[in-house]
Amino acid sequence: MKLRKIGNSVGVLLPKDVLATANLSEGEEVTVVPVQDGVFVSAANSPQGRMLAAALEDMNDRPDLYRKLAE
Repeated sequence: MKLRKIGNSVGVLLPKDVLATANLSEGEEVTVVPVQDGVFVSAANSPQGRMLAAALEDMNDRPDLYRKLAE
């Protein structure tokens, strides 16, 4: 897979088999979370997507707490 220019953005075109494995379809919202060596992509309405979105929101709301926990 390659990154491609799409309008003023850059995107990745996912093959059908990857979409099927990830249980994703065209037009679906996804949650993208940075991880150590890349990103994690999940359907936004999946349990994992909702959990990650809530965790990121909490981390943004309380950065000092998470910074201290990471020490």
